[in-house]
Amino acid sequence: GRLRVRVPTVRVVPGERVTVHLETPDVPRLSIEDLVVVLHGEDFIIVEKPPGVPVAATREAATGSLSETLIAWLTARGVVRPYVGVVHRLDQPASGLVLFTTRSAANASVHKLFTEHAIERVYRLRVEGEPPEHFVVDAPLVEARAGHVRVAKHGEVGAM
Repeated sequence: GRLRVRVPTVRVVPGERVTVHLETPDVPRLSIEDLVVVLHGEDFIIVEKPPGVPVAATREAATGSLSETLIAWLTARGVVRPYVGVVHRLDQPASGLVLFTTRSAANASVHKLFTEHAIERVYRLRVEGEPPEHFVVDAPLVEARAGHVRVAKHGEVGAM
């Protein structure tokens, strides 16, 4: 099996193959002073994601992610080797609230709540100019891995 790791906290063992994408550019770092923490519980933390900041490191952005900034924020508050579990994502251009787990034991159960839609997510769309009174977003979706959906390509089999 292949494991894609965006936050370098996974231990490897002798014989495992590791691919590093050195050409990946960085995005401007979000400072820990600018990180807006909405709620900090025992097992989780909710922060505001500004537009342009990725939730976690990607091929497109090696550093400067929200999870990286959150690790620095927790470290600055005395947490030794903080754990930050990425439960869900928002697209890099989007802004909004993001939930992270702060204990690995909580990550699987919280992630399951998202995949089973037991946690309700509400999206708001910001438009520029004067939008029409009514409009329909009808881009077809297709089921992806692990219960996720994505916008289908034109003519893709299984599009709904």
